[in-house]
Amino acid sequence: MLIGDLNSNTIWDYKKHRLGSHAGVVKQLENKGIFSTYHFHHKQTQGTEEHPTFYMYRHKGKSYHIDYCFVSTDMLEKLQSVDIGEYDFWAKYSDHVPLIVTFYNG
Repeated sequence: MLIGDLNSNTIWDYKKHRLGSHAGVVKQLENKGIFSTYHFHHKQTQGTEEHPTFYMYRHKGKSYHIDYCFVSTDMLEKLQSVDIGEYDFWAKYSDHVPLIVTFYNG
């Protein structure tokens, strides 16, 4: 399991002088059988996420998906839900909202 604020998204892969790419990291993980729980559960494509996890300067209009939970295929089979915290509640605490991943036990 790899979880965290990766400060990365494929929308920035085009930038010059960037070492590596988000798409490259995702591909390497997928080649090892490790997948994003959010993208799997919500049937989303990297870079076109409908649910942001970060709000730059806490502005609702400057939102990005940069927080991830990657798991192996055996854990992906036990994935129950992936929820994203609500901006209106969490903005007073952080510029990020939580990524809440739940698995079936057993």
